[in-house]
Amino acid sequence: MKKIWGSLALCAMGLSVSSLAQADAYVAGGYGQFDQNYGYNSREKITTGDVVFKLGGKINDYFDAELRLGTTLATDTLSASAATVNGQRVTGSADAEYSEKYFGGGYLRVKWANSTMFTPYLIGGFSSGRNHVKVDVSGTDSNGNPVSASESLDDNWQSKSWGAGLDWDISDRLGVNLEYMVYRDDSYGVKKKGPSLSAYWRL
Repeated sequence: MKKIWGSLALCAMGLSVSSLAQADAYVAGGYGQFDQNYGYNSREKITTGDVVFKLGGKINDYFDAELRLGTTLATDTLSASAATVNGQRVTGSADAEYSEKYFGGGYLRVKWANSTMFTPYLIGGFSSGRNHVKVDVSGTDSNGNPVSASESLDDNWQSKSWGAGLDWDISDRLGVNLEYMVYRDDSYGVKKKGPSLSAYWRL
């Protein structure tokens, strides 16, 4: 957590310096399709559609500081034909709906400054978020009795993050961004990664 707050502080300082120096600042919004697995041995994967908002500023010709905040718009569900409820095996249907209540962090972009309208970059930083899972179970237990249960679980996470992307300046202010980002890669073997497309506006 100290690393995350430190990263956010550095990015905020970078944005403040950019603002004071009247350097380029920008806001952006986009949508990404992110895959997420659970554990090193898990073959199950979910894919959520997340919206991500960005606030960034130019430190110099080679570095940008950026803050991000995102949430899930399109959830994903894993289904099974059996589950365990209060120690009893229930046969029927079990659906687990996954989403991110929020995620975000502070990042540093290292870019290749050139005279074209395309600017490739590498990005790294730290992210944190809150993952939400809603589980609904309906069926019968081993004695044939009907069982119905619902439960919601939240998981706070934090992780180093990295990726690569490309900015395309359509005009002096308006541009399009394509990026592949690994937001989560923690010690539990959980990864959140995928591509996103954004539009940005230089202030």
